[in-house]
Amino acid sequence: MKNVTENSLWHDNQIILDHVIAVFEGLEHLLLFEKLSNSRKLSLNNYLSEKIGRLTRKEILIVGTLLHDISKIDTLIKKTDGTSFCPGHELISAGRVKNYSARFNLDKNDEEHVERIVRYH
Repeated sequence: MKNVTENSLWHDNQIILDHVIAVFEGLEHLLLFEKLSNSRKLSLNNYLSEKIGRLTRKEILIVGTLLHDISKIDTLIKKTDGTSFCPGHELISAGRVKNYSARFNLDKNDEEHVERIVRYH
């Protein structure tokens, strides 16, 4: 991922790994809930701390973020005009989540939630 660049409407000559890191950093920032009232923060933090399987909703969201473009290196198509795209990467990436289950300590329920996040990102 660190040696593959995507150039499209959403990725301006962006290295795929840099994109995944940027999305992760954006998620970290969003999870601070800076503009929300304390009661809303508490409510969201309570929801995100619920366990799905072994992991919490927040942990599952983080894993989904890290894996959301895992198959782009295999699906990247570069066009003659210098742009590129990765057709079907969402479905292929979702199908690969199970390959990372042990690494992220996912049980079957966690895996299904991560797959859904990756598929519909």
